[in-house]
Amino acid sequence: MTSVDIVRAVPLDEAAVRFDVPEDVVAALRDIEEANRTIRAGDSAPYTDQWQDSDGVTLYGAWGPIERGIDRLRTTFEWVGTRFTGGELTVTYASIRCDARLAVAVTFEEGMTSVDGREPARMVIRVTHVLERPAGGRWAIVHRHADLAPMDERPPLLQS
Repeated sequence: MTSVDIVRAVPLDEAAVRFDVPEDVVAALRDIEEANRTIRAGDSAPYTDQWQDSDGVTLYGAWGPIERGIDRLRTTFEWVGTRFTGGELTVTYASIRCDARLAVAVTFEEGMTSVDGREPARMVIRVTHVLERPAGGRWAIVHRHADLAPMDERPPLLQS
């Protein structure tokens, strides 16, 4: 059993109601989801465009990269895009919290996908996105922390 089974994450529309998320944050998260799908088709530009254009943005990537600054992230996302050869992506939300300036989305990105030419396999990535909206600006990602979801190694009695 993976943590995705335990948390009971839900699609964005349901999460928006559950966590009382403002529509502008929901719209930003939808844009991020769609841009994230394009990276699996080899086009990283739409996802990079969801990030704040800043030297202060940070990435703790699921495949190891720890980067700071939009230029380094752009290069990393281009590399990520070359690794995928198609696949599907479903994003579910375990939590969304926000105020007027910051939003945090705790999600699972999962689906069947092929990486580095291997046979398609199910991939589950646990992701936390932090978004910021400067005064008068648009919501943009300022941090992503992602990892490949490990198996829950607790004894069954502790998993319920």
